Amino acid sequence: MEPQAYKYCALPTERFPLLSLNTCAFKDAPSLIGTVRKDWASQNSIALSWQAPAFYNGAILDYEIKYYEKEHEQLTYSSTRSKAPSVIITGLKPATKYIFHIRVRTATGYSGYSQKFEFETGDETSDIAAEQGQILVIATAAVGGFTLLVILTLFFLITGRCQWYIKAKMKSEEKRRNHLQNGHLRFPGIKTYIDPDTYEDPSLAVHEFAKEIDPSRIRIERVIGAGEFGEVCSGRLKTPGKREIPVAIKTLKGGHMDRQRRDFLREASIMGQFDHPNIIRLEGVVTKRSFPAIGVEAFCPSFLRAGFLNSIQAPHPVPSGGSLPPRIPAGRPVMIVVEYMENGSLDSFLRKHDGHFTVIQLVGMLRGIASGMKYLSDMGYVHRDLAARNILVNSNLVCKVSDFGLSRVLEDDPEAAYTTTGGKIPIRWTAPEAIAYRKFSSASDAWSYGIVMWEVMSYGERPYWEMSNQDVSTI
Repeated sequence: MEPQAYKYCALPTERFPLLSLNTCAFKDAPSLIGTVRKDWASQNSIALSWQAPAFYNGAILDYEIKYYEKEHEQLTYSSTRSKAPSVIITGLKPATKYIFHIRVRTATGYSGYSQKFEFETGDETSDIAAEQGQILVIATAAVGGFTLLVILTLFFLITGRCQWYIKAKMKSEEKRRNHLQNGHLRFPGIKTYIDPDTYEDPSLAVHEFAKEIDPSRIRIERVIGAGEFGEVCSGRLKTPGKREIPVAIKTLKGGHMDRQRRDFLREASIMGQFDHPNIIRLEGVVTKRSFPAIGVEAFCPSFLRAGFLNSIQAPHPVPSGGSLPPRIPAGRPVMIVVEYMENGSLDSFLRKHDGHFTVIQLVGMLRGIASGMKYLSDMGYVHRDLAARNILVNSNLVCKVSDFGLSRVLEDDPEAAYTTTGGKIPIRWTAPEAIAYRKFSSASDAWSYGIVMWEVMSYGERPYWEMSNQDVSTI
C-alpha cells in the first residue's frame, strides 16, 4: 500500500549531487519559511532570525538550517537544527558569502526549503573597528561620567557657599533687628506685616520701611483734597533716572497733637511694607531734611492762602507779608509721597460715569480689589475700612486699595461712621460681629468686600440707601 502522508519529488542532481530525494508537502504539510534576517555577523559566525510559517498543522518540532559557501555550493553543505525561529551559526570563514535554506518540521512532516538567502561574514578589520567602537563608547562614557561628577561637585560647592553666605547675611540682619528693641523678630524668607505700634519710636518704623526722599526732587502743583490729618496735593517726583512721575503728596496739619503725628508716621510705615499691583504704592517720605521755601511758593502759591505752610512748619508761622522763613525746621514729619491715581476714588468715579462700563469692566475692577485684599490677608494685615471711597483708580482702570489710616476723606454726612467709645466704625461696610464685639479679621474684610461689590455694580450708590446707621446695625 502506498504512503498517504508524503510523496517524493526528485531534485536536480546537478545542483545537489549528494541529495537525490526530498519530501514535498502536500495539503497537510506546513508552508514555507518567509524572509530570513541577519541580526549580526562576525568573522566566524552569523546570527539569523525569521518568522514562523503562516500555516502549519500541529506543533512545530524544530527548524532545519542548511548552508554552504556560495563558491562551493556543488561540493558540500552543512546543516543544523534550532527549536526557536533563530540561530547562531559558528565555525564560518571570515569575509565569506554563504547561502542559507531553512525548513520547518512539524508532526505532519517537513515543509519545503525556503528560497536562498545570501549573507556574508565579517572580516578582521570590521571586528577591529567594532572593538574600537566599543572602546570609544566606554571611553566616552567614562569621560562623560567624570565630567558630570566634576559639575555636580562644583554645583554643590557653589550652592553650599551661597547658602553659607545667605545664612550669614540673615544672621547679621537678625542681630540688627534685635538692636532696635522693638519687640519683633522677622523670620528670614517669610514676608509678614509688622505693626508699627510695636516700635518705641514711630520714626524708627518709618525709616525701617519707607524711603527718605530729598525734598528738592518734589515739585508740588495743586491741592486736590483735604484729609483727617492734612491736605492732599498733586505734584511731580524726579526719579534718580531724571524722569518725572506724577505723585500725590499728603501733609500733616499745623497744630497737630502727638497722637496725630504718630498716626501720620504709622500710615507710612504700613504702606512701606506692601508691594502689590493692587495696593497703593509708597514712593517715600520727607521727614529729615529742610524744604527750601522757594520750592513751595513758586510751585503752589495757593498754599499761602490755604494755610498749608503753617501746617508743615512750626513753630515758625507765615508772616503777614507772605514771605517764608529760609528753612522749614529739620527733623519734623513733613510729607508722605505716593503714586498718583488719575481717576481718584472709586465711588466718585463710578457716579461720574454711571452706566458707561460693561459688566466685564466692572468685574475686572472687583478682581483687582480682591487680588489686593488677598495679598493683605496673606501678609496678616486687616484693613478694617474697605469701601469704594478707599479704592483709588488710575487711568487704566486699575483699582488699588488705599487708606490705611491716613488722610481719610472728610464726609459731609454725619452718619458716615457710627461713633462708639472705642472709636469710629464704618457701620454700612462693617460685619455685624465686628460692630458688636469690635473684633476685626480677614473675615470681616471679606464682608466689607461684599458691600464694595454692591457699590461697584450699582455705580457708587450708598449702601442701604437712606437707612440710618442705627437701623443698619439692627438688621
